[in-house]
Amino acid sequence: MTIAPKPSEFQIHAAIVEYLRRALPDGYRVECNLNNPRSKADGARLKAMGLTAGRPDIEIIGPGGSVAVIEIKAPKGRLSPTQKAYQEWCDDWHVPHCVARSIGDVQAFLIDLNVPVRCTA
Repeated sequence: MTIAPKPSEFQIHAAIVEYLRRALPDGYRVECNLNNPRSKADGARLKAMGLTAGRPDIEIIGPGGSVAVIEIKAPKGRLSPTQKAYQEWCDDWHVPHCVARSIGDVQAFLIDLNVPVRCTA
C-alpha cells in the first residue's frame, strides 16, 4: 500500500480558491494576496508599495463591505510571528480570520459567518 503525499500549501490554496469561487453567492469577491517576494529587492519594492508582512493569503469581500480573511497553511504549517500578530489584530478589530488547512476548514468558517453557500466541496 502506498501512502499519498500530503498536499502542498500551493495545492491547498488553489483548491480553496476554486471552492470559494464556486460556493460563494453572487456579489462576493475572492481576492488573493501574493506576499512572497522573489528577492530582497522585490520585497523592498513591494513594501514601498504598501504590502505588509503577515497579511493573510485570501480576502473575502461581501455585502455591505464585510471582509473576512483566510491564512492558508500546509498540514503541519505554523503561523509566523507577523502572521500571528495580524491574526491578533483581526481579533481585536472583529475581522473574521481563519487559518485553513483544507476546504473543510473554510466551509466551517463560512458557516460560522452565516454566509449562504451555493454548493459544498
